Amino acid sequence: MSAPQKLNGWTQHARSEFGDILGQPPSDQQMRQLLKLWGKHASSAFLNRRGRWQVKVRYTHKSKSYSLWLVAGEQDEQWLLWTVFEVE
Repeated sequence: MSAPQKLNGWTQHARSEFGDILGQPPSDQQMRQLLKLWGKHASSAFLNRRGRWQVKVRYTHKSKSYSLWLVAGEQDEQWLLWTVFEVE
C-alpha cells in the first residue's frame, strides 16, 4: 500500500486549520499550493495511527516559512487533504 500521489481537494477542516496557522483564511490558490506540495513529497508519506497518510513539508508565504504536517484521508472514495498542522 502506498500514499496517494495526488489529492482531489481538501476538507473544510483542513482549510480552517491552515487559516489558524496563517492567521487569516487561506485562498483557494494557497490550498492548491498545499495539494502541489503533497504531490511533490508524497513518496515520503507514511501511514499514521489513524490510517491516514501524513507527510512533512515546508510552505512559504510572504517571506515567512512554515513547517507543516499534511494529512490525507479518504472520503467518498476520493483522497482529500484531511487536516494541516504546524510543526514547532
